[in-house]
Amino acid sequence: MTTESVRRWTGMAGIAATAASFVGVGLFFTAGLPPSFADAGRVASYLKGGSVAFQTAALLLLLGFASAMVFVAGLRTLVVRAEAGNDFLGSAVFALGLTSFLLGFASVALLITAVAESMSQAQPASVRTLFEASGILAGAPSLLPLAFFVGAAGSAVRVARLLPAWNVWLAWAASILVLLAVPSAYGGNDPNAFYSADGLVTIAAGVPPYLWLVATSIAILRAANLQS
Repeated sequence: MTTESVRRWTGMAGIAATAASFVGVGLFFTAGLPPSFADAGRVASYLKGGSVAFQTAALLLLLGFASAMVFVAGLRTLVVRAEAGNDFLGSAVFALGLTSFLLGFASVALLITAVAESMSQAQPASVRTLFEASGILAGAPSLLPLAFFVGAAGSAVRVARLLPAWNVWLAWAASILVLLAVPSAYGGNDPNAFYSADGLVTIAAGVPPYLWLVATSIAILRAANLQS
């Protein structure tokens, strides 16, 4: 595959990942905020009542994560092809990106399981546990490798001279903002709180990396068109 083709696939995958993820998160909120985890029955009813929205949102998020993996693979290829000495940096970006989005897959898989269980005769406590695990996994465990991925990716893009300097500054800013959300792991378990292990900060922290992702994808696509 030519470098121009890799650029196009990478750019399109990044844009698709951003679009699918933002629509998926938006659909998630159409069911309203979750109830307190103190009442397992209400949690199960909440998931059952919004099952269509949750399952659709989950599928869109899975599509987004899969597209993001294509972006990560393409970015590694571009970084390595730019200069032979970039192997380590490209591999680090690939490993961190793959880890981040695989954890996203696991979190969404737990959500799908929780919704499916809420529609059966499962114990409400089991449904609540699955839903809690999904939210917490989407917090610090996923955010830490995501922060390192974005920072490393921005550095790799700069070292490989794929894009102008603004990209690395945007990546580092996004990385720092994500890192600020990681200590929310100490904030307890309350999905309606902002700064908690499964709170709204875990969703807000995903916005800066995706802004970097879509900006980088558009810039890579434009570079491919200019060179064709």
